[in-house]
Amino acid sequence: MIAMKNKKKIAAWSSYWSEGNITSFPNLFAENYGGDISCFWSETFSVLRKHNRVLDICTGNGAIAILARDYINRRNIGCDIHAIDVAKIQSHELQNSDATFNNIKFHSGVAVEKTRFPDNYFDLIVGQFALEYCNIEDGIKELSRIIRKDGVIVLMMHHANSITVKNTHDIIDIGKVFLKEPNIFFRLRKYAEQYSRQKIKDAPKVIQKRNQLMVSFNEVNKLFRQFPNNSFLQVTLDNIKYIAERIHNNSSVQISEIREFEKTVKYHLIRMQDQRDAASDIEKMSELEELFHRYKFISVKFKPYYMDGVLFAWTLKAEKNNYK
Repeated sequence: MIAMKNKKKIAAWSSYWSEGNITSFPNLFAENYGGDISCFWSETFSVLRKHNRVLDICTGNGAIAILARDYINRRNIGCDIHAIDVAKIQSHELQNSDATFNNIKFHSGVAVEKTRFPDNYFDLIVGQFALEYCNIEDGIKELSRIIRKDGVIVLMMHHANSITVKNTHDIIDIGKVFLKEPNIFFRLRKYAEQYSRQKIKDAPKVIQKRNQLMVSFNEVNKLFRQFPNNSFLQVTLDNIKYIAERIHNNSSVQISEIREFEKTVKYHLIRMQDQRDAASDIEKMSELEELFHRYKFISVKFKPYYMDGVLFAWTLKAEKNNYK
């Protein structure tokens, strides 16, 4: 069961990155992280020296790796940048056609827990919303193996009380209503199937299927009272309404189109559940600190990170300091 859940998570994230998204928050950061977050990572990269090696874990489409590459290019220090993700990522395939991804070595399908890099290989390991999605102890053990004796790990991690995680809880609650059986996508398919058979919008069975769809639609629509400005709710309902109107107006609607739309919504909910489960409170961060110490990191510091005065994440810095 755990393996099946992991496969679904990997599929959901692979689908997301295949759409070309650079960050985890395309509505806030369509191109890449800027502002305070970009400054945070620039400060992190200031420890780099010529010919150092950098690893970005759980890279997605390389948001942090790109920031590292741009910083290194500005300083002309010629570092070696690697980026890994257990999901299927496209960035390594785009390097020949898009300069955005130049000079970054992407490794698709590579888990943090088992990277295959040599011992003591990296001077700096970074990750934004990364390690918390892994088996954390196995991940730290592997990072301890591949980081140099004087190396540094810097992470930005989900905070359980951050605005992004709170929004995630809302989306999960909305998703439960969308997927309540018989769910709205099932009834949308049945309406499309019945209409395709009869081609008469006022046929009794077509009307019956349309009325059943409206029951589900009205139930979901009530969520606006609780979540009046939720974009996930608005966009999903608008798309359902658009497909239903096309059916009613005798436009061609393939069942495969509805299934693909349903899969997109379900994948989004899987990612939100993954994000919720990955978020840490102070107790979890203290346990994480202890794990880093267990695997030979002397200095481990974490603190809340605020963006424009709003709680956004945790930051963590772990240093080996030539641990003997």
